[in-house]
Amino acid sequence: MDRRGFFQKSGGAAAVAAAGATGMLASSPSVHAAVTSVLAENAAGNAPGLIPRPLKLHVSRQGGSTTDEWANYLVRHGVKHWLPSVPTSGGRNYWVPSDFGPVMDFAAKHGLTVECVTLPFLGSTHIDRERNPAIMMADSPQRDRDIESIQLCISAMAAAGIPAFKYNMSLLGVLTSGRIPGRGNSTYREFDASKLSDPGPTRAGIVTADSFWERIDYFLQRVMPVCDQYKIRAACHPQDPGTPPGGYQGVLENVLSQPYGMGLFKFLSLYESPYHGLNLCCGTLAEALWDPDAEIYDIVRALARTKRVFNIHLRNIEGHRDNFREVWPDEGVINYPKLIQVLAEEGFEYGIDPDHMPSSPDDSGNRQGFAQGFGYIEGVIKAVDTFSPPYPVKPTASLQVVPNVLNLRTPVGTVNTVLTVAGNADLRTWGISQVNANGVKALSYAVSGDGKSVVATFRKADIASTATGNQFNIVGSLRGAKGTLVASATVTALR
Repeated sequence: MDRRGFFQKSGGAAAVAAAGATGMLASSPSVHAAVTSVLAENAAGNAPGLIPRPLKLHVSRQGGSTTDEWANYLVRHGVKHWLPSVPTSGGRNYWVPSDFGPVMDFAAKHGLTVECVTLPFLGSTHIDRERNPAIMMADSPQRDRDIESIQLCISAMAAAGIPAFKYNMSLLGVLTSGRIPGRGNSTYREFDASKLSDPGPTRAGIVTADSFWERIDYFLQRVMPVCDQYKIRAACHPQDPGTPPGGYQGVLENVLSQPYGMGLFKFLSLYESPYHGLNLCCGTLAEALWDPDAEIYDIVRALARTKRVFNIHLRNIEGHRDNFREVWPDEGVINYPKLIQVLAEEGFEYGIDPDHMPSSPDDSGNRQGFAQGFGYIEGVIKAVDTFSPPYPVKPTASLQVVPNVLNLRTPVGTVNTVLTVAGNADLRTWGISQVNANGVKALSYAVSGDGKSVVATFRKADIASTATGNQFNIVGSLRGAKGTLVASATVTALR
């Protein structure tokens, strides 16, 4: 059988089936259940799922610095979740709990949530430039010492309240054949395997797929039990990109970026744990596929269904495996709304980072580029939440005015309104921005401890100015991120 031709013609369902065909799923119940259920849904017509509400997925950003300028940049663009790189201290290559104090204090000051950190080593670096290469070179006993450092990092994270870390299993770093012109004086990263000139093996020598898997498995079997012990999530980023035919610099295959997502399913199957998972770069995944738009959505669905995807990197590409360009979100082959819809249907609850945005000499530090990425992702999340079943239903609201007899002969002092919601609605999650009565803005308002009501205070004189007759209606409105609630009450006026 022409496997490449088969998968190109059959699309995403066949790509997911390829994972099952490798024979490794039986060792991982979560992977096996995810893959087989996606296949079954496809066979039945692939009806869209209902989205669990409220949505928990959100835009996030990795890296940056502990400066007010950086925090203001994130908050200004609606980014509230941050994945920082935390420096070690005392010449160590591992963290101690106190290393996290400055970062956590900084985040709290600016209203940022630290939901993941980057390990001090095992980044997306080329092995010839990696300061701690022993794990990826299978260089014992130094790799055991480096693994012990990561174990110490995990215990320090637990003590500091950090829930997750991300890392790479990289030998070649991020491969590129250069940059090419893009729209508006921007440039795009290009990878064209036919343009690469192979300089020969790295200091790791010849690395076969089997030896690459051995190094990954050796690491997992020693690190993941510690993650289980401390309940710390470990999110691995796939290699970027897949290796060209015949390999490159002695690496015969970047095994986590195999076609059809098979390397990612195998990676999850090596250790069964809710804490062993992926920093799933959808751009890197697309760059590993022969037909990204046909294949990626079912692969992402199956991976997300394992509940072992802990962060998403999202960028768009033109092209396919061995020949692609990284472009702006609106001009590539990945349909962002379709992909985020899949994540929402699967209950994904972590961050989505814009990634590898095109750069421009007119945009110092690529701040404009990433601002576009933040806004694009946030806009798609809002659209998915608004237009996907089950549609959000506003709760029924009622209004009380206290006191409900207003002495307008002496219109001084204040009057309170109490807007109450029925059912299981919780106004603490409503994102309240304003409370009005008859168009008059409240002096102040507060949400009750159970989230069922909002008490707002108004100047009696302001309310009196809207009154006509001995009885009149007060219409109360509460405006928030989830919509506007309106209720009314009849009040008696003494004149």
